Amino acid sequence: HWNDLWAFEGHFNYLNNVNSSLRDKLENNFGEPTTKFAEILYYGELGALFKPLYGKLSFLNDKQVYGEFYLSLHAVVAQMDGGRASDQEPQGQGPRIAAGGAPGFGLRGFINERFSLRFDFRSMILGSGGSVYYPISLTLSMAFTTRSDL
Repeated sequence: HWNDLWAFEGHFNYLNNVNSSLRDKLENNFGEPTTKFAEILYYGELGALFKPLYGKLSFLNDKQVYGEFYLSLHAVVAQMDGGRASDQEPQGQGPRIAAGGAPGFGLRGFINERFSLRFDFRSMILGSGGSVYYPISLTLSMAFTTRSDL
């Protein structure tokens, strides 16, 4: 955290992709190849947070709860696999690197001076091989804060 308004952060995320019933229907009922669907295997983010709202609330008229709302903008690099399979290219695009940005917002509730619970929403925009992908990231996490002014 540079100050009360601005923070800098980095993330690395590994994904375990799960097939949905919609994907199963597309594959089984319409004969779509499994390689047609692009998947993110893992990705890293580096970006900044702008934190315009900070406040405290009373929980059950007994404890004070501190929290903040923030806007985020991150650069993203992702490892992808599959996608865009066709009759001419049945294996799809295969493994590749995609890059782009991820604007979003989040809420943070502070447990103490160093630890907090966070909810983040990011709408990634990734480009790779002439294609653009728009995955959404919803994250609930515990964060450790390092500040020099504590």
